[in-house]
Amino acid sequence: MHLELEEKEENKMKKIILLFFIILMSFETHASLRSISLEDAWKEGKFNGRSLRNVSEIRVENEFNLTPEQKTAFLKSSNLTGLKTIELRGQDIDDTFVEAMCKKPTFSRLITIDLSDNDKITDKSVEAIIKSTIIGRIRDLPQISGRYGLPSSEVYLLVSGTRVNEQTKNKLLKKPSRFDFDIHYLNPITNKKSSASVQGAIKWVQITD
Repeated sequence: MHLELEEKEENKMKKIILLFFIILMSFETHASLRSISLEDAWKEGKFNGRSLRNVSEIRVENEFNLTPEQKTAFLKSSNLTGLKTIELRGQDIDDTFVEAMCKKPTFSRLITIDLSDNDKITDKSVEAIIKSTIIGRIRDLPQISGRYGLPSSEVYLLVSGTRVNEQTKNKLLKKPSRFDFDIHYLNPITNKKSSASVQGAIKWVQITD
């Protein structure tokens, strides 16, 4: 009986230490990442400066609008590898732009994509993001779907002011986009494995206005 109590206390302590480690790692990670404007990202090496590797969010400020040259440079970037959230609101982008982004390994961590106020964006962009084996492929730590009990990667799309139709929006609300997705777990700062990779995971693309 005494040994059982000691073992329970030891297991409890191990769980506390593990939880503390996860919280500490999460705090250090968020402290090291940064959010910048689309214009500033362009100024840092035309979207390809090495300093951009710790950028997790890019937002639109001061009514900055991408030129064709800047759009091409963004899609060619090899250093935006930590990017999780991208705001492309009102940037006159189209389905071809999104399809190209979906094929670029640089954007494997993307989980929030704002395509609002781009009237050339249609259901094709949504389909490209769903079919992409890249968008949402890399996550910091595992997440389990409460409904299905499976590892999952959720990708959020903002599509207000686009030509994405209501049927597509409603369909994606009801169930995951796919159940055959591969997810890799890497620390966003060290890029070292934080957990074992999984196959046959959920990818759930969720659309909001």
